[in-house]
Amino acid sequence: MGSGEHLLQSLPADVATELAAWEGEWLRMSGITELDTDAAKELVTWDGRVLSLNGLLELGPDTAEALASWSGLTLELNGLPAMDSQSAEKLAHWQGWRISLNSVEQIDDDTAYALAGWEGDILSLSGLSMMNDDTAEALEAFEGALIVDGSAEVSRYDDTEPDTIPSVGPRLDPYRDSEDE
Repeated sequence: MGSGEHLLQSLPADVATELAAWEGEWLRMSGITELDTDAAKELVTWDGRVLSLNGLLELGPDTAEALASWSGLTLELNGLPAMDSQSAEKLAHWQGWRISLNSVEQIDDDTAYALAGWEGDILSLSGLSMMNDDTAEALEAFEGALIVDGSAEVSRYDDTEPDTIPSVGPRLDPYRDSEDE
């Protein structure tokens, strides 16, 4: 980067409006660490397939609710270190195909129940490193493919050896045309 250039870390609503007019399939903004609700409301008018906001460091309930109104297929939020239950409840209303939350290392039971209630096809939480029995049970209720990459350990309250949770469910790809198979 030159001396006069700056990395955009927060997305202003007027810039989000301009980006929403773009006709591409994939919008990747991994340098954005902050997204306010007004900018999210403008951004979700974009008519693409993959919205990648992998630099976000937090997601409040109002912004999650705004993102849930987007009509695309894949929502990547892989930079979020945590997800609270209120934001998860709002995000669970999204009608898309895949949510990726691969930097979230731990979630509580309420957040797990909220995410498990999402009716999409693939929920990717491959960053999970530890969960208790209740959280694991909540995630088992997810009806799509749950991706945790087999690395999450379930801590048992009775101090027995932890179990690993494998990835489960079918692998669907809406990007592949049926004639490619």
